[in-house]
Amino acid sequence: IAQDTINVVVAGVGANLIYSSPPFACQNTAINLTENSTITLPNQIFSRSWTFSNGQNFSSSSISVLPSNTGWLAGNISIVSTGNCITQDTFSIFINPRPVLTLSNIDDCSNNNILFQANNIGNAALNNYQWNFGQASSGALNTSILASPIHFFGAAGTYNIELIASDIYGCLDTIIDPLLIFPAPISQFSFNNTCESNNVIFNNTSSVLDTSTIILNSWD
Repeated sequence: IAQDTINVVVAGVGANLIYSSPPFACQNTAINLTENSTITLPNQIFSRSWTFSNGQNFSSSSISVLPSNTGWLAGNISIVSTGNCITQDTFSIFINPRPVLTLSNIDDCSNNNILFQANNIGNAALNNYQWNFGQASSGALNTSILASPIHFFGAAGTYNIELIASDIYGCLDTIIDPLLIFPAPISQFSFNNTCESNNVIFNNTSSVLDTSTIILNSWD
């Protein structure tokens, strides 16, 4: 029986790769990732590298990757230690589209309650709302967390309606939409005193404070 002995020199050991990645994230929103790998002394970690399928590459422990497209984002992390030992892992993050908000409102007169509605052009349902009606003088009523809030302005003017809303995946969008509130007409009339059995003539003296025109009058 022939035999031989081979001496193997262990040049180093691989690092204990420690990192975490979220299962999903939001389009155009930074994903912060941190690697905290360890290694037994006297071995050392010399470098680390992150590579992503969207072409972004990094070489530090804490990184921030910005996904511009939706769908799966593939990533790889690689640690090089003493003896050129390489420890690596791959991962994937699903990128959800950000909501695209639009606003609608019912009515735009100063003396009416105005109902607001938020809409998402995307497919995901909205589930968190932060409204600001741009009327600081209304105090605590100037904000709302309702899906379809009602606000009473009470004065004509242009108000910047702001909404920050997020969907069921935690992705959010902000919209600021100017709303023009028209002044309500001022109802007035005059008449002349007259005698019994005579006709009374009523004069409509109603007015509106801007260039709008009163198009309908109703007497009762």
